[in-house]
Parts: sequence; structure tokens; C-alpha cells
Amino acid sequence: KNFSSTLNKIGAVTFGLKKQFILSRPADPTSIKVKVNGNSVSQGANTWQYLQNDNSVFFKTAPKAGAVVEVSYKAVCF
Repeated sequence: KNFSSTLNKIGAVTFGLKKQFILSRPADPTSIKVKVNGNSVSQGANTWQYLQNDNSVFFKTAPKAGAVVEVSYKAVCF
């Protein structure tokens, strides 16, 4: 059997560009600001979304290799 297609998919998931960035503290969703290489990126279906259940920022398309991703937000205190 030829497993090249399956191995390529595993490699892409394992070693591909990062699309999800887990935040270190629970975030106030209205305060989240994202920059890629110093440029502000607006939240939207075609850019990035805040995933509250995972407390993460998820990009529809991963930033390019070597890109600097900055996420700032107000932490929610319980």
C-alpha cells in the first residue's frame, strides 16, 4: 500500500504553520487585539476568531513562517 498521502497529512498537521494561539489567562473577548508583524488585524470570519471554549485566537489562514504574532487583551478575574 502507498501511505504517502496519509503521511503528508500527518506531517502537515504535526509540523505545519500554527493557526491556533492559546492565551495564558481567560480573556475579555471585547478587549482582544491582534497584530501580525506589527500590523493590526481585525477580527472576522476570514481573518481570526476568539474561541472562548479554548481561550485561544484561531486564524483562518496561518500567519507565514517567521511571522511575529502579538495578542493583547484584558484578563478576566474571577
